[in-house]
Amino acid sequence: MRDGLLNERGCLMEDGLFYTIGKCCTKCLSYRLIKFRNEVAMIELLAPGGSYDGMKAAVNAGADAIYMGGRRFGARAYAKNPEETELLAAMDYCHLHGRRLYLTVNTLLKETELERELYDYILPLYEHGVDAILVQDFGVFCFLRRNFPDLELHASTQMTITGPDGARLLKRMGAKRIVTSRELSLKEISEIHRQVDIEIEAFVHGALCYCYSGQCLMSSLIGGRSGNRGRCAQPCRLPYDLIQDGSVPNRDKYLLSLKDICTLELLADMAQAGICSLKIEGRMKRAEYAAGVTAVYRKYLDQYVIPGKKDYRVEEEDLQILMDLYNRGGFSKGYYQVYNGKEMMSMKRPNHYGTEAVKVLSADSNQIRLKALEPLWEKDTIELTGKETELMIRETVPQGKEFTVSGHYPVQKKGRILSRVKSEHLLNELQKKYLDIDIFEKIKGKFMLVPENPAILSVSCANQEVTVYGEIPEQAQSRPLDSDTVSRQLQKTGGTLFQFEQLDITIEGQLFYPMQSLNAMRRSALEELKNKLLEAFRRKQTIQPVSLKDLPLRKTAEESQAQPELRVSVETWEQLEAAAESDLVSAVYVDCCMFFPIKGRDAGSFAKAASLLHARNKKCCIAMPVIWRPKSILAFEKNLLNQIASADGFLLRNAEELEYLQTYRGSFEWIADSSLYTYNREAREFLREQGITGDTIPLELNLGELKERGCEGSEITIYGYQPLMITAQCLIRNTSECRKTPGISYLKDRKEIRFPVKNQCSICTNIIYNSLPLNLFSFSGQILGLHPASVRLAFTLETKQETAAILEAANSFFAKETMENRWKAEGTRGHFKRGVE
Repeated sequence: MRDGLLNERGCLMEDGLFYTIGKCCTKCLSYRLIKFRNEVAMIELLAPGGSYDGMKAAVNAGADAIYMGGRRFGARAYAKNPEETELLAAMDYCHLHGRRLYLTVNTLLKETELERELYDYILPLYEHGVDAILVQDFGVFCFLRRNFPDLELHASTQMTITGPDGARLLKRMGAKRIVTSRELSLKEISEIHRQVDIEIEAFVHGALCYCYSGQCLMSSLIGGRSGNRGRCAQPCRLPYDLIQDGSVPNRDKYLLSLKDICTLELLADMAQAGICSLKIEGRMKRAEYAAGVTAVYRKYLDQYVIPGKKDYRVEEEDLQILMDLYNRGGFSKGYYQVYNGKEMMSMKRPNHYGTEAVKVLSADSNQIRLKALEPLWEKDTIELTGKETELMIRETVPQGKEFTVSGHYPVQKKGRILSRVKSEHLLNELQKKYLDIDIFEKIKGKFMLVPENPAILSVSCANQEVTVYGEIPEQAQSRPLDSDTVSRQLQKTGGTLFQFEQLDITIEGQLFYPMQSLNAMRRSALEELKNKLLEAFRRKQTIQPVSLKDLPLRKTAEESQAQPELRVSVETWEQLEAAAESDLVSAVYVDCCMFFPIKGRDAGSFAKAASLLHARNKKCCIAMPVIWRPKSILAFEKNLLNQIASADGFLLRNAEELEYLQTYRGSFEWIADSSLYTYNREAREFLREQGITGDTIPLELNLGELKERGCEGSEITIYGYQPLMITAQCLIRNTSECRKTPGISYLKDRKEIRFPVKNQCSICTNIIYNSLPLNLFSFSGQILGLHPASVRLAFTLETKQETAAILEAANSFFAKETMENRWKAEGTRGHFKRGVE
C-alpha cells in the first residue's frame, strides 16, 4: 500500500524543488514528492470515477486517487453516479489498495438543500472514511468546516481560482488543496506554488470548457440546465456563426468547441511548477476510457517524471491509444503554454474525430475499395461521409493492405481519408486488463500447528496484523498433514483482494487437521485483516450538527431600509453621463476597463468620473475586472490603484479580488457581484465575515428560493444583458486576427438568435451576453416584497438615449405602476419564475 510504504520507510532526500525517495528499496524509486513549506506531497495521478466500474478500472490501471460523485450535489448529474452503498464499497476498494477517494460536492446548493439535506448526505460517507470533499459553494465549505472539522476539503475549479490571492483566501478558510482554473499558464501556477503553501491540483487530460469554470450561465439561461448544478447541456458544442461588422468571416461552425487537452509532454514541467495532483477529466465517459488514459499517464509518471529521467519522450503508440479513446481533431496542450488561440479549437466538429484509418481508393453504390492506413481489427467502426453512416470491419486488416467492403453505402469520394471512431480491439483489451480482473494486495502469513494447542494463523499487510485460532489438532491415524497441503489450502484467496507473497508454515509432529477448518481460519483471518485495514479510515462523528440558524448573525444597516436604493452599473462614458443625470440613482458601479488604455484610446480618468458623480450626490464605485489574472492586475495597479481614494466602494467579481482588497477592508463599501455566488445564507454570512457590506442575488434562483435565502441587505438586478460566458478565448482572433480593439460582435445560433459578444481587449477577455436583457420591471411588487437593500440596472450595450429611457422607466418600478405605455423594450425574466433544477 503506497501511503503505508512511504510512512514506513521515511527515507526522504532533499533535491531542489522536490524530495526524492532514497534508494533503500526498489519500490521507493517509484515516487517523487513535491516539497512544501511544512510537508511533502506525492505527485498524485487523479482519475475519474463516473461509475463503480470506472473507479475500479482506474484504480487497476494505476490511479493514486479517484474523484467520484454520489447521487446528490455533484457537477456531473448525468454520470452513472453510485448509490450510497456502492459509493461506500468504492471507498473500501480504494482504501484496501492504498488509494484515496474524493467525493464531489462541487455544485451550488439552495438554502433548503444545505439546511435540510447536506448533513445527512455527508455523515455516512464521512464516518466510512471519505478522504476529501471537493467543493464549489462557499456556504457548503463553511458548513462542512463547522460540522466536520477534521474532514479534508478541496476547492473545486468551479471556484475560479486564478492566482495567489484566491489560493491564499482558500488556505485561510482551511482548504487543503485548490484545483486551479484550466486557463492558467504553468508560470501562473508556479507563482501560486511559490507564494501559498497549499496543494495544487490541475487537469492533465480531457475536455476543456470554453468559459472559465464556475462562470458559465449559458446552458442555464438558454435551456434551464445549469452547469452550477451539474446539468450542463454543453451549448459550447453547438454550431454558431460569428457576425462581425455585418458579415460572417469564418465558415467553421463550432466556434466555442475546444480540443481536449493532452499534456504527456508537459508532465515534468507541471511537476516543476508545483502541481501535486494531475487530474484526468472524464466522469461522463466509459470505464475503458478512464482505464486507458490512466494507464498511459501512469507509465510516463513512473518511467520518466518521478525518477527524474532526462530522456523524456512520448511514444507514438501511446498517443494513438489516447486518440482512439477520444479526441476532437487531435489534442492541444491547453493553456499551459499559450494564453489562447485557434490551435486550441475544434471548430469543424465538436465530437470524437477518431483516427485516420483508411483511404478511399474507389467506390460505387455497391462496394468501397479501401487501403488501411493503420492496423484494423474485427468490429472496428469506420465513419463514412454522408448521412452519418458507419461501416464495421469484419476481419483484421494489416496496415497498408487494400481491401473491399461490399454493401449499400453512400458513395465515398476517391482519395478521402476516413476515420475509425471506435476501436473494438482496444476497448476489449482494456476490458480484459483492467475491468475484468482484480488487483491483489500482497500479504504475509504464519501458520502454526502444535500438538494439544489451537491452530494459529497470523496474516499481515501494511503494518497491520491479525491472528485467528482454530481447533486443537489430533494425532494422525494414517496420512499426517504436510506443509504443501496447508500451503495450497491457505493460498486459495479467491473472492478477496489479498494474495500471499510469503507464507511460513510450522507443523510439529504427525498431526491431522480438517480441511474445512483450515478454510474457515483462512476466511476468518482475511476478513478480520480487511476490517482492520479499513478501520483505520473510519471516523465517528462526535459533535451535533450546527446550522447557521443556530448561530448569531450580524445585521447590516441596509437590512432595515424600507425603500431600496437604485444603483446602476455602466461600461461607457455615455451610460455614466446618463446615470449622473438621473435623480433616482444613488450609486454607480463604473467598469474598470473604461480606465485601461487600449489601441487608439488613452486611459480614462476615474477621478473625473468620481467627480462627476459626487457633484450629483451619487456614490462612485469601481466595478472590478471580471477575471483577476496578471493582465487585469497590471492594468488595475498601473491605471487605477493611485486613484482609488476617489472611490466610495468596489463591486467585487471573484474570490481573487476578495482577498486582494483585504488591505482596504473597512475603508470602502464592498459589494459582491452575482458571480460571487450566494445561493444560501451560509455563503452570505461567509462574505460578510470577509468584509462584504452587501451581496448581489444569484441569477439562477426563483422567487420562492429567494425568499428562503433571504434578500435583506442584498442587491437584486432588475435589468441588464446577463453574461452567459466569460472566456480567455477571443472569437475575433480565432476567426480572423487579433485587432486589440474592443468592439461588439454577435454569435448567431441555429435558431437565428444573436448573442452579443464584447471584447475586453485591455484584459484580453471575451464576454458573451444573453440575446435579450433581463427585465423584471413587471415584478416590482414581488421584488420590493423581498426587501432588498438595493436594485440594479446593469448597462452594457445601451446608448446614452436607451440608458436614459430605462432610467426614466425605473420611476414606475418603485411606484409599482404598469409599464406598457412607458417603455417598450423586449426582455426576459430569466430564472425569476422558473429557477433551475
